[in-house]
Amino acid sequence: MRHLPLWLRAAILAGYCPGALAADPTHDSPPVPFSLEPAPLHDKTDESLLRLRERLGPQTPTGAGVIVGQSEPFWQGGFMPFVGTGVGEFAEKFAENRSSLAPGISPHARTVGTIWFGRTAGVAPGIPRVACFEAADYVAHALQWESAHSDPALMNPGPVQIINASWVYDGVTDASIRALRRLDHVAAAHGVLFVSAVHNSRYSNIPTLMASMYNGIAVGRADGDSSHGPTFFEGHGRAKPEIVADSSATSYAAPRVAGAAALLIEQAGTSASRTMTPLLLKAVMLTAARKPPGWFRGDATAEDDSLRPLDWRYGAGTLRIDRNHEVLAAGPSPQNARCGATGWSCAALAESSTLAHFLFISTTNTTLTATACWNRHHSGDFTTDAMLPLNRLTLELWRIPTSRNGVAELVQSSASPIDNLQHIHVHGLAAGDYVLRVVRHTDFGPESEPVALAWHSEGVALRGDMNGDGRVTAFDLDPFTLALFDPAAYRANFPGINPLERGDTNYDGEFDLFDIDSFIELLLDA
Repeated sequence: MRHLPLWLRAAILAGYCPGALAADPTHDSPPVPFSLEPAPLHDKTDESLLRLRERLGPQTPTGAGVIVGQSEPFWQGGFMPFVGTGVGEFAEKFAENRSSLAPGISPHARTVGTIWFGRTAGVAPGIPRVACFEAADYVAHALQWESAHSDPALMNPGPVQIINASWVYDGVTDASIRALRRLDHVAAAHGVLFVSAVHNSRYSNIPTLMASMYNGIAVGRADGDSSHGPTFFEGHGRAKPEIVADSSATSYAAPRVAGAAALLIEQAGTSASRTMTPLLLKAVMLTAARKPPGWFRGDATAEDDSLRPLDWRYGAGTLRIDRNHEVLAAGPSPQNARCGATGWSCAALAESSTLAHFLFISTTNTTLTATACWNRHHSGDFTTDAMLPLNRLTLELWRIPTSRNGVAELVQSSASPIDNLQHIHVHGLAAGDYVLRVVRHTDFGPESEPVALAWHSEGVALRGDMNGDGRVTAFDLDPFTLALFDPAAYRANFPGINPLERGDTNYDGEFDLFDIDSFIELLLDA
């Protein structure tokens, strides 16, 4: 067995075992321990996946043909979800040991795998093969952080397209900085999407490894009760996590996102290159995410909105697998031309160049969300692991004037100087012509910077307008009450009107008794 640094294995396990977290000094309350107990297999069924399967039937992507990697610390006898050829939930799948440790099964790894690619319980049951990496061995060996002259290609990622890491590490050392930089290099140079869990405690910082990667996706819990941004390591103030998912623990939220990525890879086919695909997946998932109540960019003020692309707690929002499919299916869209109100594109931007899409919004009161993603790049000097300065790109939405002499209006922008993503989310757009554009302002890294852009829009019914007359008045009170207590009678009296779209006045995704107070406020405002 290869000798691994004791500090590395001890540090990873310290961040991985129950009760081992240190309190965040900025809070007085104690932290919530990071749990390793396997979640029940019915752990918060993803309703957006069920909706996708209901809509597409046998045409639903399953992750067929997508090869993935699972990184897990050695715990309770192993680090693999299964060994060799699987049975039961893992029937017709193969687990390959890519570690220098002897193979063995971990209950935690098994539950993560079941949620990720289990035949009946998994998000992506078609995944046929998983490469298994023991976490400490992976950081020390596969990334070759001990070797100053190697290009860490895992060492050769080969067919592995997604790696899930449902573990955390909080050490701040030169070695962890170099490991993070090499992770970003592997993602950018070899086209690997890294999906990493954050802590299960809202009193904990974003972990240094692997969630602090620039070129990966950090995943939190949809209840917001997990690590909050901003980052403090290798670039202070960046927005993390990027997305959240419904689950009882971040360990099990991450494989839901990794599973959704596998579905998108199967769906995308060859529409994007291997190295561009992780950027596209990230842009699509962040664009499609559902905004929870209380979502805002950065702090709860307007002053920092353009400089903070995501919410510190929820990132871009909650994973929406059905909407992922909708966004990806709408592209690729032609560049510098008129496009649909939902779509995506990939481009390589030179300095001072612009990627533009002209959008026609056909409905009133429309919500538009868009995300642009690009990479941080390694210098190629593996003796120092120096990184090139991050290129600065901005994302802007402009309203095109209706008259020839009119002036274009900037609707919203995202211009973080430290993140390698920009994100906008606009409510209440009027029908008309708009231009969505990404602008490259600096000349660092490659001469042409690969960037992925995705956007999604939908006309939003007027909240509180329960009788469909286009206004919120006292005449909506009886229909609201009818929809709440006798949905069948409401559908009969108001055919074609979706009570959820109009009655969910507190924006929590449900139409129920909790909407009464916010509905009354709408009436009073009207």
